[in-house]
Amino acid sequence: MRALRSNSYIVLICSLFFFLSCSKDGGDFIDSTADFPTNWKMDNSSEILAYNSVDSIRSIRNTSVIPFGTNVNSNFGTFRSSFYASYQTSLSSKSFSFNSIDSIVLIIPYLTTTPKYGPADKPFSVEVYEMTESIEPDPNSKKISYSVSPTILGSLSNFIPNIVDSFTDLGSGEKTPPAIRIKLNNSLASKIIAPGSYASDVDFQNVLKGLYVKSSANTSTNGFVLLSISSDNRIRIYGKNASGEKIISDFTTGGSNTFTVNEYLHDKMSIAYTTSKNANQILGDNIIYSHGLNGYIPTLVLPDLSNFSKSKSIFKAELSLYSLDVGIEKSNGLGIMYLDSLGTKEFALPDELYKKAYLISIRDTSIGGNKYVEYKYNIGMFINRMVSSQNASRKLRVYSAPLVFSNSVTKFSDFLPSSTVLGGTGNIAKPKLKLFYTDI
Repeated sequence: MRALRSNSYIVLICSLFFFLSCSKDGGDFIDSTADFPTNWKMDNSSEILAYNSVDSIRSIRNTSVIPFGTNVNSNFGTFRSSFYASYQTSLSSKSFSFNSIDSIVLIIPYLTTTPKYGPADKPFSVEVYEMTESIEPDPNSKKISYSVSPTILGSLSNFIPNIVDSFTDLGSGEKTPPAIRIKLNNSLASKIIAPGSYASDVDFQNVLKGLYVKSSANTSTNGFVLLSISSDNRIRIYGKNASGEKIISDFTTGGSNTFTVNEYLHDKMSIAYTTSKNANQILGDNIIYSHGLNGYIPTLVLPDLSNFSKSKSIFKAELSLYSLDVGIEKSNGLGIMYLDSLGTKEFALPDELYKKAYLISIRDTSIGGNKYVEYKYNIGMFINRMVSSQNASRKLRVYSAPLVFSNSVTKFSDFLPSSTVLGGTGNIAKPKLKLFYTDI
């Protein structure tokens, strides 16, 4: 997990996100039926069961980026994204020669490559608290919230994120990239410098366990800023030495002796939560909800095609999903994973047509006089794997953001606050499966 700290990993994520988010408008994966086998046929009578699921709680630790903000949505309720961070010493903060303290600030730069997700053009608010509980060092820890002091150390209210303009730090004279800059209470600075020096980062963390940076907006921000919480996220103390010269000390996160935990809080009174807790896994749900970051995951159950495949050879299978509503930003794709036979592990679907992925098209469509966005996928390779194995699972999970393929498979919805509402079982815009085959 420590490898997730590198900015290069996040840059890769963002770059691949924009690559994969390009709309593939214009119809079928195979453009002409002239390429189809002789005597091909089509069947669209298969029914797909769709029901809601609550995402399993997991800790998102030690990433170098955090989506930050609060969103209020009629389907998903209030969603808040915040973070916890421990800090370590730097060359300027091993020992102190402060004669007086001028101020202490928290500087959190915006992610340079992709500073926002969604419009992010309404006021944000942020509060900072001191942690009273250390972050668990175990990389497998599932703890997502920690105790904090009730006293606010600093805050910003109703500010519009300036993700473009850099500024010159008056204390150091250095040019700082666009960042959120929060003035903290000087009592924290006094506490930090009281020991006079630190022999190790552990000694420092015994004095300051960490900070909780909380999104505190009570109204819709309709978008999230993406913050960098690697080594450029810092606590900075400004002061003067005995000679009256300006001095600064920096304490940073992102090193091997620090930890960060992304906290994602979903409103448990929301329509999506209520539906997910009362999901009908036998008959399916009429509407299905997908929200990233420990939110909601629709589950699709494909039909049993074992008898169908005995006399037919399936060469293409089109899965169509229909978006009714987008919670934060128009989705540019959906992530689809399949479950193993035990229903405990997820895997990426096999790529179709020589690694060109399985997304066929994203296009506007009309069903029953209403407008929807149709996401169409070719899952023929998966269907054939499914029918050839008696132990194969027929369950797919739908995530609100596309997938990244690198050395491993990463769901974008682990990192981005994507959300969408889809038509489910019984809806006029229900998921559809169209099979193309030849008789054996």
